[in-house]
Amino acid sequence: MIVTSVFVITGANGGLGVSLAREAHQRGFQIEAVSRSPRSHELPDEVEFTQMDCAVQDEASAYWENLAQKYAASQDIVLFNNAGKYLNKPFTATEMAEIEQAFQANFFSSVYMSKGFASHFNSGTIINLNSYAGLHPKADLSVYGAAKAAQAYLYAALREELPSGAFRIMNLYPQRINTWSEEREADTIDKTEAAQWIIDMALLRGSFEITDCTLVPFGETP
Repeated sequence: MIVTSVFVITGANGGLGVSLAREAHQRGFQIEAVSRSPRSHELPDEVEFTQMDCAVQDEASAYWENLAQKYAASQDIVLFNNAGKYLNKPFTATEMAEIEQAFQANFFSSVYMSKGFASHFNSGTIINLNSYAGLHPKADLSVYGAAKAAQAYLYAALREELPSGAFRIMNLYPQRINTWSEEREADTIDKTEAAQWIIDMALLRGSFEITDCTLVPFGETP
């Protein structure tokens, strides 16, 4: 099966993930949405959906094996690593199980998805929805920020490691997005506007090898 572009969007059970899927669908792209939660009623009917946990290695591996049977190895794939779990809690009050879960959700989920992607397809684009916390340490975000910082380092290094020109990588570091609220909160980025901007970035193919972007509320200066 050959189509122009396939957008694989993780964390597509609501919020920014659903906004990305809806925006990309409106622009005519093939969408493969992924979430560990059941399918959201907000997803357009035409969007393909798979319920699986990106933070479980075996599930991620099986997902890419199935996708490789569906699409040719030369298919243009754009992977949006959007799945994650926010943790705002003092380090000393955080249980070890919570720390491990935070790294599984915010770091290893993208590792498993990207590894499967690069193992089955010859080229493509990886867009990481990282976090401002991954660049700027802040109290009570130590664990969450550390997981996001690890993600940032990994993909910066992969730009140098993966075959030149084959895989384009972009890290986005948004500040607060109104992920779950239907109303625009103060000092937040509207998820619909953010999705439009992110899809625009996905189409600027030449920028992924060299650009890290800090996304702040629109109208403000980074």
